[in-house]
Amino acid sequence: MITIKHGTDYLQQDKISWGAAPSSFTVTGSPWTLSLDTNAWTNGQTYTIIARSYDKAGNVEDEDTPPTESAIEFICDRTKPETYIVTPVHKTSNFDNRSQLPIIDGTCYDAFGVTDVKISVYKELGAKYWHDSTNDWGDGEEWFSGNLSGNATYWWYTKVNFNTSCDYLIKVRAYDSVTPTPNDEGDPVANGEDEGTASFHRVTIDMIEPDSLIQSPVDGNTYSSLPKTSISGTAEDTQSDITYVKIRISDITASTTYYWNLSDWDTNSGNWHNTNITGAGQSISWDGTSLGDIDQKWTSGHIYRIETYAKDSAQPENVEISFSTVTFTFDDTPPLSDVSFPVDGEHYKAGALGQTISGTAQDATSDVQTVYLSILEEGTTKWFDGSGFLANSTYWIDVGITPGATEWSYTNANLNWTDGNRYIFKTYAVDEIGNTAQPSSGIEVVYDETEPDSSVTNPADGSTKQKDLLTLLSGNASDTAPGVVNNVKISLMIKDYPSAGTNYYWDGSTWVA
Repeated sequence: MITIKHGTDYLQQDKISWGAAPSSFTVTGSPWTLSLDTNAWTNGQTYTIIARSYDKAGNVEDEDTPPTESAIEFICDRTKPETYIVTPVHKTSNFDNRSQLPIIDGTCYDAFGVTDVKISVYKELGAKYWHDSTNDWGDGEEWFSGNLSGNATYWWYTKVNFNTSCDYLIKVRAYDSVTPTPNDEGDPVANGEDEGTASFHRVTIDMIEPDSLIQSPVDGNTYSSLPKTSISGTAEDTQSDITYVKIRISDITASTTYYWNLSDWDTNSGNWHNTNITGAGQSISWDGTSLGDIDQKWTSGHIYRIETYAKDSAQPENVEISFSTVTFTFDDTPPLSDVSFPVDGEHYKAGALGQTISGTAQDATSDVQTVYLSILEEGTTKWFDGSGFLANSTYWIDVGITPGATEWSYTNANLNWTDGNRYIFKTYAVDEIGNTAQPSSGIEVVYDETEPDSSVTNPADGSTKQKDLLTLLSGNASDTAPGVVNNVKISLMIKDYPSAGTNYYWDGSTWVA
């Protein structure tokens, strides 16, 4: 005889309703079975089953109270257990990306105890599932058991090899202790759950380092000006967001390298600084606005190196290992130029000045690109314009220097000089990066075709002098301005001595024939 009670109520003969009237069910055989309507049970309620045997002699087994072999209690548990994924968090932004994921874990709960947590991991790239049975990725979904804590409230798994940078879908489901068939939480997808629910997470594995690029300055170039705002570039990442771009600037001119520390140069190679980032996400721009007063600290003729590296939002962050690097030269010193011919202060006679002007040009760092020449005819206040002395204001002529050369010359058949004029020659040069010199102070020459005049005043022409009294010869010499007398040469001759037709000349110390 089988009696089923819920508190003080009995399961009635219809096997679904309960009442205060005692009710029992007769079964036969050993073992025995009794089929019941499952709708009779209420979830979470406790029920008692009491069995009493009757033999043919009329002996009746005493009625027991639980717990004995013939009297038991059980709880109806139709509530599914619950699981929660703690690691990794469900991806809501690129800041949830992971560069490493050594463990999947979470919590679980059931009022009567969790006995198992099963896990499914799907790799989107290649459409593969993790197979615990082979410790590898394969085709077809496999639900595998995780590890459970002693109190069955925490679960974890450490074997998944997240070896590809891509998205993964992680699902978990719990089983409780109900017998004979445990309650199964079920596949979240089959349950209609969306990504991001407690037991269904998406995670992006990003093991790829970001890439920074220096766009300005350009590697190998020379600059006469480099404001910090023009030091700029970009950074990109294929999966995560860019969080930082670091920059280091060094002076590598000498054997000792010096690094910019935001106020001066020192030898600390750890002088890495944050750049100013514009934009957000996987592709950003950056510049050197944050670099202090570096604009005023470049030295002409020095060589500098700029290095950058980026960090992304993955956890732990991926850090660019191969720095982006450029090297450039700073040169804000203009080139020097001068006139070699004609020579400053010289006077030139007809034919001596010619129609070719030559000179030099040099720059300590960059090549000289252009040399300009101006020629002023002082007497007319006219400048040579290539056709003649016709320009009323300073006229600069490109002498046509070969870039990189240190000497130049300019020839023009129209360079015709006027007797009695002073000419002023000035130059300035421009180097290949645009450094432009101030015009030189210039040189001045005199063009003089007029012969000077000279005369002898002592002795007087036709006079007779005693030999011992003629100790000084004198005279006058002059030239038409701006010409000047440079020197006077004298010739002394004894004519027809000692006989007619024989002449003697004074060589400065004696008389010679």
